[in-house]
Amino acid sequence: MPKEQRKKTLDLFTIGDLIDKAIVFLATNNTITTLSLQKAIFLYLYSYAVTNGYDFNNVLRMASFEPYRFGPFSDAVVGQAETLVGYGKIRSGGSGEKQIFGTIDKGLEKLNLSKDEKRLLTNIKKLVETLEPMELTFYIYFNPLIDQSLRDYFTSKSEIKDSLLKRKDTYVRDLLKKGAIDEETAELMIYGNNQDTIN
Repeated sequence: MPKEQRKKTLDLFTIGDLIDKAIVFLATNNTITTLSLQKAIFLYLYSYAVTNGYDFNNVLRMASFEPYRFGPFSDAVVGQAETLVGYGKIRSGGSGEKQIFGTIDKGLEKLNLSKDEKRLLTNIKKLVETLEPMELTFYIYFNPLIDQSLRDYFTSKSEIKDSLLKRKDTYVRDLLKKGAIDEETAELMIYGNNQDTIN
């Protein structure tokens, strides 16, 4: 994990609650693949930590995120999703990376989201609904708004980073067309980071 930040921390129960609420929110009136769910929860916890002044390294560690074949991955997120399926809060189909989660429950008010939580989750859900899973993955791998050392760490075991880099121009163009990034972010993704090169 990147070097520790000296910021306030969250406890494990609060992080578990954030993950549960995020999974239900993201799956409500929608379906979401395991890959997109992993990336969305990663992005949500990172954004939540940064917005509220928490140590994002500690938050992601406590949520069990690790570098994996497709970037940031957490067994805890899979476990929480399966638990929510067991409780009937969401439904699932398929398996592995092709597993999808969804619900037709319209009772989002039962989640008791704070204003910050709702704003962040609404933005992330819009992103998930707009982008294909690999586009969302690219967005996290190369987004200059996400801490560089964090991106480097979580893509260190990636099996797809080189292929994403080879298609960087296409991905950036698609993200721009879909309104997921602005022109300045697009320029930074393409030209602004010399560390993101193919080995």
